[in-house]
Amino acid sequence: NEYKILFEIMSPDKTIKVLVVGNVNGNIKQLCTRVNNVNRKNGPFQLLLIAGRVLGSDLESWVSLRSGSLTLDVPAFILGPDTVEHVPYYQHLENGQVADNVTYLGRRGVYTTTGGLSIAYLSGKYDTDPTGKAHVYSQCDLDILRAQSGVLNGVDILINGEWPADVTRHVKTDGITVPEGVAPISELATVIRPRYHFVAGPYYERLPYRNHRILHERAQYCTRFISLDTVGNKEKRKWLYAFNITPMKHLSDELLRKQPVETSENPYITLEQEKHAAEDRKSQHFYAIGDKRKGEEGRGGGEKKNDKSSCWFCLKSPNVEKHLIVTVYYSYDPPMSMKIFNYSAFLKELDQSTLKNIVDNDCICSNSPYVYLPHGHILTGNLEFIENQQLKELMQYGTKYRETSYQPKTELINSFNASIQNFQEKICKKHKIRFDHVEEWGSEVKRIFANRVQFLSRHKPHLFILTKVLY
Repeated sequence: NEYKILFEIMSPDKTIKVLVVGNVNGNIKQLCTRVNNVNRKNGPFQLLLIAGRVLGSDLESWVSLRSGSLTLDVPAFILGPDTVEHVPYYQHLENGQVADNVTYLGRRGVYTTTGGLSIAYLSGKYDTDPTGKAHVYSQCDLDILRAQSGVLNGVDILINGEWPADVTRHVKTDGITVPEGVAPISELATVIRPRYHFVAGPYYERLPYRNHRILHERAQYCTRFISLDTVGNKEKRKWLYAFNITPMKHLSDELLRKQPVETSENPYITLEQEKHAAEDRKSQHFYAIGDKRKGEEGRGGGEKKNDKSSCWFCLKSPNVEKHLIVTVYYSYDPPMSMKIFNYSAFLKELDQSTLKNIVDNDCICSNSPYVYLPHGHILTGNLEFIENQQLKELMQYGTKYRETSYQPKTELINSFNASIQNFQEKICKKHKIRFDHVEEWGSEVKRIFANRVQFLSRHKPHLFILTKVLY
C-alpha cells in the first residue's frame, strides 16, 4: 500500500511523530474528528496506533469508516478483536486493509517501518486454551512474539489491550483502580524490553522503569508504561497521547541508554528473583575445602575467614586453579530452515535431464491466486497458500527459529547432578586428589541449580511441559 510508505516520510533527524489511543469502543466518529484536528494544528503525525478495542455495540461508525464516509488523516494501525462477537468483522480483510489509511496489524507480530521504528503488537485477551478462539492469544503466541522480538534485541513500542501484572510495584497509583493485570504480559515486557508500552484501560502514566539492576548489570534503556482511557469517556480522562520518537537503530548507545531524572526498579522482578540472583552471584566464590587448602587456621580448628586470596575458583585470585573451573558446553539444534527446506538436497541431486524437464514443462504458478504478477510466479509472505496446517503454524516462527528443548524437572536435575558427579570423579583422578576435596563444592553447585529449577517450575511451568512438537 502506497500510504504505508508515504506516512514514513521523516525529518532529517529521523524523528517520528506518533499518536496513540486506548479503547475506541465504537466511538470512531469522535476519534476521527479529534485526530484530524490535532494533526492539522500540531502535525503532521506519521503514525496512529490504537492499543485497545475498536468496535463497540454500535457498528454504524465502523461501516462508515470502511465505506470511506469517515476518514483519518493519519495512517492508523489497529489491533484485532477481543470478543467473539467482533471476530466476523475482521475476517477476509485483504492485506489487513480496513479502509484507506487504516490497517489491521494482525494477531501478533513485530512491524518494522522503513524508517526503522519497531512495533510489537498483541491482539485479544489471554487464554490458556485458545482452541477455536480467534479473539484470544495464548502462550504459543507469546513465544512467537518473543522469538520475533529477540532478533531485534528490543523494540521501540509494544501495544496490547491488557495490563501487565504488578506494573505499579515501586510507584504510586494516583488513586486509580488498578486492573488485575496478566502475568504473561509482564514476562513478555521483561523479555522484549519495549521503550514504550501502551495498553488500554484507566489513564495512568507510570514512572519509567529500568531494564537492568544497578551495579550488577550493564545499563539499559528505560521503559515507559502508559495506559490510555476510552475515547470520549465521561470522566474526560486522557485517551490520546502524542509523542516524538527516534527509532533505536538510529541512536547511539550513549543516547539510547541515557536515564531520565526519575526512574524506578523493574516492577516485574520480584524479591524472590533478586534472592536467587544474589545466590548465583555468591556462588561465584568457592573457598578452600579440605586439609590441603585450608591453611594454618583451618587445620588448627580456629575460625575460618573468607580470604579471597585463597579462593581457588575466583578468577581475580592470584591463586586461582584454572583447571578446576567448570566450563559449560552446549549446542543448538538445527534451525527450522534446515528441517523443512530442501535446497541443498535438490541442488545436489539436480542433473541435466532433471533440469531439462523443468525448463520444458509449463509452470503452474500462473494459475495460483497467490501469484506475483510482475514475475508470474508465487513470491509471497502470505502463509495461507500452505495447505498443511502444522507446516503453516511452523512457518509463522520464521526460518531461523530453533525449537526450545523441553525436559521434565526431575529428569533435568538428575541429568545435571550426574554430569557434576562425573566431572568431580575426572578431576580427582586427573590430579590425584581425594573426592572429599571437591564434595562440598559439588553439593553447593547442585543445591543452587536445584533451587533455580524449583523457582522456574513455580513461576514458568511451561518451560518444563512440552505442549506441542513442531517438527
